[in-house]
Amino acid sequence: MQTQKAHTLELIVNGQPHTCAAPTTLAQLVSTLAPASGALVVERNGHIIAQEAWATCSLEAGDVLELIHFVGGG
Repeated sequence: MQTQKAHTLELIVNGQPHTCAAPTTLAQLVSTLAPASGALVVERNGHIIAQEAWATCSLEAGDVLELIHFVGGG
């Protein structure tokens, strides 16, 4: 009996290879990588994705993501 191999996505996140389960939305990925995402901007393949769209943004193999945290200070 053969076991079925889990489907995964190969992504680049902040310049590093990253593997995650497929299907995955941007919101799911962000919740595992940056749980406190209040001051976070995500760029996917050169385009900024509005935080309101993360839950419906399905990731695809080969996506290049940049997660950018804003830090306040004085």
